[in-house]
Amino acid sequence: PMQDAEMLIAMRIMSRVLSASYYVNPLLFPLIVFKMVDITREYGIGPKSPVAFVTLGMIHCAIGNFNKGFLFGRLGINLAHSLDSNEDCSQASCIYNTGVRPWFDPVREVTKSLLNDTKIAMQMGDIEFGLASVISSYSYSFHSGFNITELQTEAENKRRFFSQFNQQIQITQFDVLIRTFSNFVNYTASPEVLTGDGFDEQKSLEQCLKDKDDTSILNIYLNKLMLSMYFMRYEQGLEIASLGRQKVKATSGLLLYVFFHFYVAMWGLWGR
Repeated sequence: PMQDAEMLIAMRIMSRVLSASYYVNPLLFPLIVFKMVDITREYGIGPKSPVAFVTLGMIHCAIGNFNKGFLFGRLGINLAHSLDSNEDCSQASCIYNTGVRPWFDPVREVTKSLLNDTKIAMQMGDIEFGLASVISSYSYSFHSGFNITELQTEAENKRRFFSQFNQQIQITQFDVLIRTFSNFVNYTASPEVLTGDGFDEQKSLEQCLKDKDDTSILNIYLNKLMLSMYFMRYEQGLEIASLGRQKVKATSGLLLYVFFHFYVAMWGLWGR
């Protein structure tokens, strides 16, 4: 086991900045993961080693090495369970269920695991990954065909609870989901515009651009694209797809990447 105090602290710090680097500095993200794996190799298994292996699996899946991605993902999640620490397991499990497992298992099954991840993370006071897990579960549930009205009600309740925490990126993602659900079930003249109930799409995009948060930008464009397609807003959809193509690379390794390309392909078939 890892016993070097400095390396234990370094691993914990690196694990906490992983999400920030993924959102705003994707080139730094894999370097942090590689360093965590290297420290584990040299100093032994530590509490954050599962995060390193699971995230390495996510990186492999993102570049198409699915077999290696699965193996590293399973290594990390099995190691997390063997350490028997919910505090250190919640982050590894969230990354596994959003960046590795969706490439192999039915999304409906992944959704159940994400809800469990949320429960464990909140019990441990891990607000960041509790939020990430619950938002992903609602997104996956939507794409799996769950009832939109029920999802909207649940998401609004969860959003009210989580709004007390300073997690603006995830709260914005919550708002995008809720506006999307609302526009699907309530008539509006411009259904692809995600503005209303205190959320302003344009202000959110401007803030994301300022923060260099391409993942959140692509998430907005994806939801706008789905709405424009469903309500047959062809010209608006073409513009949204064009803007989204400029940001989609940031979501490599996530189902957002697949969902976006799926709807762009559907637009191509419609255009013919």
